[in-house]
Amino acid sequence: DRALLTLYFFEDNSYRDIALSRGVSKEQVGKEIKRIRETLRAKLVALLKAPNMKFLPETDRDLLMLRYFDDPPKTYREIAAMLKMTEADVEGRMNQIFERLRGEFDADGAA
Repeated sequence: DRALLTLYFFEDNSYRDIALSRGVSKEQVGKEIKRIRETLRAKLVALLKAPNMKFLPETDRDLLMLRYFDDPPKTYREIAAMLKMTEADVEGRMNQIFERLRGEFDADGAA
């Protein structure tokens, strides 16, 4: 489960490059990327709500949901306005969340 989060947030894999190197059209690549992202999104939303993610406070999980999984995802500016924070505070909080996630993944050997 945490490997999915690692892939979604931290890996810089290019599905487009892989697919194009296999001779797949750009349209097919776009459809496949969309399908993969939708699948990952659904799994990651469920994962963020899972009991084993309690190391991440609910407010932090809510920020991740707003930024990455809302439809459409919210910008730092939109989140700041919603939570009555500055954009810089939201960005700093997101950086702290990612550091916490990286630490957890490193400890589990998932990253």
